[in-house]
Amino acid sequence: MKFDSRWAMWALVAVALACVMAFDASAGYLIAPAAAVALDDLPELASEFKTAVKDFDAKANKLSEAIAKADSDVKEHGKVLDETKGLITELGNKHEQAEREFEARLHALEQIRNAANDDPEQRKSLGEMFVESDALKQFASKGRHKGMSAPMELKDITSVEASAGDGIWSYRDPDIVSDPYRPLMLRSLIPTVPVNSNLVEWVQTNVRTNNAGPVSETGTKPKSDLTFDKKQSAVKKIAHYFKTSSEVLQDMPRLQAEINTEGFEMLRQEEEDQLLEGDGTGENLLGLIPQATGFDYGLVNSGDTRVDVLRRAILQVRQSFYSASGIVLNPADWAAIELMKDGENRYLFSSVTNGAEPRLWRLPVVESDALAEGEFLVGAFRQAATIYDRMVAAVFVSTENEDDFIKNMVSILFEERLALAVKRPLAFVHGNLSGQSA
Repeated sequence: MKFDSRWAMWALVAVALACVMAFDASAGYLIAPAAAVALDDLPELASEFKTAVKDFDAKANKLSEAIAKADSDVKEHGKVLDETKGLITELGNKHEQAEREFEARLHALEQIRNAANDDPEQRKSLGEMFVESDALKQFASKGRHKGMSAPMELKDITSVEASAGDGIWSYRDPDIVSDPYRPLMLRSLIPTVPVNSNLVEWVQTNVRTNNAGPVSETGTKPKSDLTFDKKQSAVKKIAHYFKTSSEVLQDMPRLQAEINTEGFEMLRQEEEDQLLEGDGTGENLLGLIPQATGFDYGLVNSGDTRVDVLRRAILQVRQSFYSASGIVLNPADWAAIELMKDGENRYLFSSVTNGAEPRLWRLPVVESDALAEGEFLVGAFRQAATIYDRMVAAVFVSTENEDDFIKNMVSILFEERLALAVKRPLAFVHGNLSGQSA
């Protein structure tokens, strides 16, 4: 099983290793939550997990060095040397093996965590761990706060004291009723790699001319051409902040609920929009659709349905010698496909009582509200694109912003940094389900 979201993988690393960190500087405190699984009781598994993490990082670094060597070969020799090609293949296989071992260790930890669900101490949420952390208590107790950060999320709201009158105490429901958010699925299709730089470079084939052919005993061998270009993707920042009263720091249940919802969700909503449709101007990512190849409407036959159009888009990807790995549709379009019936009024793609896995033409279907109704995106996501996480989503809390201190206010900042590389644009096809160009 391939692990589709390395962002989630690294988030679980932080939890699984029970890494509690703090630094006190002029900018503030940095806090990472305590683990939901007590690794002190699992020394052997914890050691194996840490080893898998180190091995994964080491092989990723070696693979990066080999790719850099390919770039050097092109500059010096005008091509990638066979020795370098072999090294990249070898290291790529080792990197995949390390990833599989990492996932196996992670799966073992997840099973242990799931088995402990009846123990409240073993199934605390990220918000609960943040709220109960010593660093947060220290922050809340100080007269002046310098800020804090952790990979978690919360929402801007001012707490309100309520009373039903003398001698009667009101009950405050700890739940916070929030508007729903759209499901986020696009990231799950794209491989994710952690990086420690603000610029990502890779080598891309520019011209490939294959003149290989039969040659007589004394004949001249034909010459083929293979050239490469160096490409770059800049890391971009997605961020937003709220203001709230300092009393929120004492309102622990409310803070906990908000950490688990609003701030993180808002950040991810914008991330999905950027990954899909970012135009690359200014501080925007250059998304998948602006770099995708337009659908060839000449492939469409009279009478083709939405399902036919999608199959022809998959064919277009295949004709570019890639294998499509996913389909992105607006939820309304996927509903219309699931509701298709035959001549006897029977549903073609699903059972009304049991439903069906969202798949079409053997490929998983991802519903994304970020994609306009009537459009589609088909692509070889795992082959053709990569998300590079420079900094996973983090929250910074401070009273030192503007006039927060004298107004008893707190600024809560949410931020992440990432880059998107679309390395093979021909592997993505974008078009209209109607089978007609707009």
